Amino acid sequence: MDFYTLLLLENEQITPANRGWHFLVSGELPNGLEIISETHALKVGTTAPATLQEFTGQMLVKLPEGAVLDRLDFIRIIPKSSVA
Repeated sequence: MDFYTLLLLENEQITPANRGWHFLVSGELPNGLEIISETHALKVGTTAPATLQEFTGQMLVKLPEGAVLDRLDFIRIIPKSSVA
């Protein structure tokens, strides 16, 4: 388990694929922000999500036009592989 910061350098970007879980801990998300992963999708409306949002695998992040956000912060969990 560790912290992961995704720097938002463009209005739309894709993270590398991995087999981990990402739990969004950023606050103050702009309306219209979209985060889409292999298992979950979030589109921020007029209120912030009420529960912890989990994203698994590769993520697509879309910033709305004119949004001011330079990063997203996650708690990241990557399972250890078991080798017999």
